[in-house]
Amino acid sequence: RSADSGSTWAEAIAPVLFGSLRSVAGRTDGANENQWIAVGDNGFGCSVYQSTDDGLNWAEVGVIADLFVEDVIWTGSRWLLCGGDTFDGSVYRSTDGLSWSASTVPVGAAALLAMSHDGAGVVVAVGEMGQVLRSTDDGLTFASVDSGLGAENIYAVIVDSSGTFYLGGDGRTIIELNGTSASFLVPPAPSAAPVLDFVLIDDVPFAVGETGPVQVRTIALDLLIATGGTLDLRLSVSQSLLGKTYFLQTSVDLVNWGPLPNTSTVGNNAALSFDVAEDELKRFWRVVEF
Repeated sequence: RSADSGSTWAEAIAPVLFGSLRSVAGRTDGANENQWIAVGDNGFGCSVYQSTDDGLNWAEVGVIADLFVEDVIWTGSRWLLCGGDTFDGSVYRSTDGLSWSASTVPVGAAALLAMSHDGAGVVVAVGEMGQVLRSTDDGLTFASVDSGLGAENIYAVIVDSSGTFYLGGDGRTIIELNGTSASFLVPPAPSAAPVLDFVLIDDVPFAVGETGPVQVRTIALDLLIATGGTLDLRLSVSQSLLGKTYFLQTSVDLVNWGPLPNTSTVGNNAALSFDVAEDELKRFWRVVEF
């Protein structure tokens, strides 16, 4: 806990917890601005902790059995927490932080990992296998958004002042969500890492990712060379690929490989193709999976 805008930190008087804390959120309205909610995993489900003195003291105020929680937010009128059980994703809601009830989510929704809200009733929850849920009634009911952008886990979501949501995860890209329409805002780059969180600086989203070397797997593919593309040659991958991000790389000696610019794409369970220009060099080509 910091009382000086993050310059210095001290350990708060926290409850004894078997497991791990996953998320914390506070109210910023004038009605009860000293209330905070923290959620965690107690080994058997979700434990909910509350502080009513601006984070100085904490007490367990509830347990939701068989729910493995990941995130909690305050929308301006209610608390929402999200996670999943053995089979489905779940969202729970509360107006006081003490009593919780399940919101309505689509049957079979994947486990949910993060949420954000626009302050006007729209809540977006994201999760495993590309799951995107959207609510227009402040988190009471959710419907699936068919993004069609892959099946990678989505770990982070944030919204700007215009109500545009930004999503990111294993796909190493940034997805823009306007209403129910999703599209790639920033394509993945060869040096990109999975997006784990977002921050807004002057209303501009910045993605926060992993550090360290990016793990790349080269997969053996059958490349069929054919004409008919927008450039001289079209390299087609005969098998269907789903979810991962793929790049085309080229080499003239089978030792030094480099990515071809602007060839990143996400597998959508269909054959992939890459249009390339001919030059005077004898080249080798391969597709790598990130």
